[in-house]
Amino acid sequence: MLKELHEPFATLSLLCLCHGLRISEALALRWADVDFLQSRISINRGIVMQQVDGCKTRGSAKTFSLAGDLLNRLVSWKQVSQFGSADDWVFASPFQLGKLPYSYTGVRQELDRAARVAGIGHVSTHSFRHSYRSWLTQIGTSLDVTRNLMRHSTIAMTMDVYGALLGNDATEAIEKIAQLAFHGNRAQTERESR
Repeated sequence: MLKELHEPFATLSLLCLCHGLRISEALALRWADVDFLQSRISINRGIVMQQVDGCKTRGSAKTFSLAGDLLNRLVSWKQVSQFGSADDWVFASPFQLGKLPYSYTGVRQELDRAARVAGIGHVSTHSFRHSYRSWLTQIGTSLDVTRNLMRHSTIAMTMDVYGALLGNDATEAIEKIAQLAFHGNRAQTERESR
């Protein structure tokens, strides 16, 4: 399906898939939230029905390491985007002259189109978050790191991790997830091309 998505929707999907972001968080990213020198991305806000607000939960605000492939993808997108200033939305809508990011409806329509062309049926924006969670389990990520990376807010997670950077275990998991997202289907692609 990623091959069928137009930009910036392919980059948006990879970002959600590699970090388990909610679509509201991904659409609310500004270029200032991406630290290209330190290879980090900060989740600070969400946008629902084109209204910007805080993150869904206090624990949702985090700073993550960016895997090299994803960092390169964001650099490439920034270079061709009409809206590349620090205060601009990463996924600014040209229909809104960059004043707002693409709408959830616009993203959903593009996902539906690409999924139909790819012949895989319905794919929701939340499918990326479910895949991310499954992949964390598949690569053997501990439950504590998984909870941190998923940014779930539960009574069991009363420790104050708000805004903290995640440790080496989380960085390693992020790298492995990016490898699955960017390179995981090579064997399948090679089989299909034979």
